[in-house]
Amino acid sequence: MNKDKEEKKSFEDMKVLTERLEEANRKTEELLQRQEEINTHAIIAGETEAGIPNKEKTEEEQSVDSARNLLKGTGYGERLFPVGE
Repeated sequence: MNKDKEEKKSFEDMKVLTERLEEANRKTEELLQRQEEINTHAIIAGETEAGIPNKEKTEEEQSVDSARNLLKGTGYGERLFPVGE
């Protein structure tokens, strides 16, 4: 008789735990969906790098970078195209 009560108690405990896990799974799924929406909006808005908008380089900036790379190691690149200017 006592064994039946223990089994019934264990079953009830398992039932409660299952309900709690299912609720936690629902909340996790909701949070995941919200995070996916946030990520999508960030990508669309161009803010994928820690809230910093992605900035495409102008043709002039690309040319300067190309020249710096070409002159890298010669000492002329830093003189002709100082960083920060």
